[in-house]
Amino acid sequence: MIPNCHNLYKGKSNRMNEQSTLKYYGGYGGKHVNCYEEVTTVVCMNTGQITTEAFNCWHSLQNITIPHTVTTLGDRVFSWCTSLTSIALPSTITAIGSHVFYGCESLTSVTLPSTITTLGDFSFCGCSSLTSLTLPYYHDPW
Repeated sequence: MIPNCHNLYKGKSNRMNEQSTLKYYGGYGGKHVNCYEEVTTVVCMNTGQITTEAFNCWHSLQNITIPHTVTTLGDRVFSWCTSLTSIALPSTITAIGSHVFYGCESLTSVTLPSTITTLGDFSFCGCSSLTSLTLPYYHDPW
């Protein structure tokens, strides 16, 4: 067990295993969590929304699994996750807040699902390695 990584969020039961993987059940994470520099993989177990700044400044985060129960990514959820190279967004995502991937300089590809109705400002600002951004097809009825 990695030290300082149990019960990361008040009232939650997020847990870290020996492979630097965190099971995230919701709540606020951000750079104020003691083990953010040691986590390389996150498996989201929550529903609805991944809250604002949940993984802000987690520089070692490389992989994240987002379940089909999540519909919204709050503001700055993955901002400054400088080791994140790609992310698979489930088809249930409808809203992405502002600055979500801001400063993710290792991010190379993102595919937005066709269910996206809101994409916040500066979502991909500072993503200097981004070579592929797949946007959903939009048919203007007019």
